[in-house]
Amino acid sequence: MSVFRRTNGLTGENTSTEILSYLLDPLNTGLVGSSFVAFQKLFFNRLLGRPLDSQSLQVEIHTQSGFLKDRPDAALVADDALIVIENKLGSYLSSNDQLLRYAGMFDRLTEFRKVFPLLQPDRIKAKVLVFLAPSRALELGVHTTEEQLSDETFPAYCKERGIRFLPLAWEDLLTDLDRSNALQNELYLYVEEYIDRELTMKELELLRNMNVPSALEKLYSLVAQIQGHVQTKGFQPSRIGQSYLFYGFTTELGSASLWFGYSQPTWLRYETPVIAQLRESSLKCEKGPVLDCIRDTGFKQDAELEYVLPFGLDDVANWSNKLVSVLEAIRGAAGAQ
Repeated sequence: MSVFRRTNGLTGENTSTEILSYLLDPLNTGLVGSSFVAFQKLFFNRLLGRPLDSQSLQVEIHTQSGFLKDRPDAALVADDALIVIENKLGSYLSSNDQLLRYAGMFDRLTEFRKVFPLLQPDRIKAKVLVFLAPSRALELGVHTTEEQLSDETFPAYCKERGIRFLPLAWEDLLTDLDRSNALQNELYLYVEEYIDRELTMKELELLRNMNVPSALEKLYSLVAQIQGHVQTKGFQPSRIGQSYLFYGFTTELGSASLWFGYSQPTWLRYETPVIAQLRESSLKCEKGPVLDCIRDTGFKQDAELEYVLPFGLDDVANWSNKLVSVLEAIRGAAGAQ
């Protein structure tokens, strides 16, 4: 089946599971121009300690296979190994006992005959449970699972039952992909986008800190105060515009205009959440003198926002005066023509 048919109508972990299974399918190993063999060897070396491709291991693979009430994302027979893969991308475990239930599937090997009719349970020498997820989801999933156990780790629980538990981070698996191959590169980009959305432990810790929302609320209030200060100095700022990315106002300067406020997209780049921004399209005068002026006042050229002046966090008390000084300089440069 083509990879497009496999992924039709799917999203997130289901899409990534189907593409991964396509890369591992031995029917695709011998395709002209295929470069799946190297990835397959790396993949099975991680799982089985054997750097062999899917054809050498006589791999059979099924996705979304139902065994009684359990439905792992993928199940594979590779030589004498039975592998169950649970993939999480953009979500966490659906229940606290999900991994425990999947470990229990290995006690019912005859159930696997529903999708592997020729499976001989007595030939299975290795049982592998793979939890594939971004590193953050791995940590949470294993922690949640171990809360269901009394006094042992989940890997130890599996080992007692003859199962090898392999927590596999998507971040690690991505390093095995050959990005010169179009399909592997698309899988890389697809998964990377989901990983970028994952909240890290450090980020979650920040979100638990009640000082963070309080600081942001004060920051928005400060922007509003600065708007009032600008008005008292004879300028005409607009009403404050707001979104989850921006909170600020524009000041018209006759033949130029300047935006000031909170900017989430540039926070990391300039190590401050507050900037002033000017675009050349706002200049209704000769641009040279104004651009010379803003460069002299510390503006930086930005690929997205054109010209940006960061307002440093160490200088908060001076933000109002600094903005007024910049506005006066730009108005002078624009009006002196």
